[in-house]
Amino acid sequence: MKARHLFERIRTLWPDSIILTSDASSGSGDPIWSVVHCYDSLEPQIDHDDWLAIGAWSFHQALTELARLKLESGSKMVFPAEVSLEAFDANMRENLTDETWQEERSRYGH
Repeated sequence: MKARHLFERIRTLWPDSIILTSDASSGSGDPIWSVVHCYDSLEPQIDHDDWLAIGAWSFHQALTELARLKLESGSKMVFPAEVSLEAFDANMRENLTDETWQEERSRYGH
């Protein structure tokens, strides 16, 4: 599986932008929960495909870090298009170190 191909495919599943707001009604006061809710809505689309599952989780991790940086700089919005291939790839490689992904690890990036 080519990293760039998976990255581009995963990125299209996310909305163009995510407003970083606290959800007082659910008790999740951290604005990062806006990103988590978007990820949760993707799960039904990806649970049938291992590559999409690990790719979406890796993208989510990179997007969450980007959202934290945005919040620190005063922004209330994050754009999935700003997630870099490098951040995604670093998360993919780390996630693939788990023994359950041994087969995928050997095929990733080749």
